[in-house]
Amino acid sequence: MLLLFLQLLKEDLHFFEKKKNDCGRPEPSARIMGGSDAQPGSWPWQVSLHQSGSHICGGSLIAPSWVLSAAHCFVTNGTLEPATEWSVLLGARSQAAAPGGAHVRAVAAILVPRNYSGVDRGADLALLRLASPATLGPAVRPVCLPRASHRFAHGTTCWATGWGDIQEMGSSQGGWGCSWDHQVSHGLSRQ
Repeated sequence: MLLLFLQLLKEDLHFFEKKKNDCGRPEPSARIMGGSDAQPGSWPWQVSLHQSGSHICGGSLIAPSWVLSAAHCFVTNGTLEPATEWSVLLGARSQAAAPGGAHVRAVAAILVPRNYSGVDRGADLALLRLASPATLGPAVRPVCLPRASHRFAHGTTCWATGWGDIQEMGSSQGGWGCSWDHQVSHGLSRQ
């Protein structure tokens, strides 16, 4: 199964090797940081993961048919939730109203590391294979993944986006925003 997954992912990533300029490019707009709502098109790879129609977690589109998320979203009491219960909302920045270009894809498979045994023990990663590829456009575009050998220079600015609360311990706004704008420290750049 792992070999099949790697081959499928390799084929999708090869597509983007040819079209490097199609990934990791947000729409030109002002980014708002510090726990504020993000502007439309500013993070076109950010997706919302739904279980039985309700938002549960966020993720990032990494190729037309693949989403990267966290394993703890899909594992309950040591059991992997069925992929058939999940869908992915792409191209929306609010749970309330999906703009033009937003669309939903069913999840065909969920892959988590065999050694995953809880969020506090590491390996908290999940790959979701979509039942059909995402429709790419200004509101939906994959993020570029760095090569495994890449090391971020000290002082590199990083961003984190996600769905949910825009303030720690605040109420959920149902949208996504930028929650972090920090520079890479020497320790983080080696991880």
